[in-house]
Amino acid sequence: MGGGGLISLSSETENLKHLDTLAHSDIIFTMSDEILAKVNYQRMVLGKKINEDLSVISTSDGSFLYLIFPKITFIKDSGRRMGKCASELIISLIASGDNAKRFI
Repeated sequence: MGGGGLISLSSETENLKHLDTLAHSDIIFTMSDEILAKVNYQRMVLGKKINEDLSVISTSDGSFLYLIFPKITFIKDSGRRMGKCASELIISLIASGDNAKRFI
């Protein structure tokens, strides 16, 4: 893989904005089946191959993950539930004054 980096696409606006970045990226993380479908299409247009030129990671509780080839790494979970858990953790860290670095 090249010298790109990690980009996270969580909205259609960001997806379109980062199309050029996709051409130079090594890893893509998506938060929905819809965005994953768009990224999958764009990487095909760019001629990038999953697991050779690009690593794709996604979180979803939908079925699109089972329909694309090659298979990608994913977390089967609800983005809403994950966001709620992350928010609760952040609030508890703020309330306790605990050092967040131990969670990273």
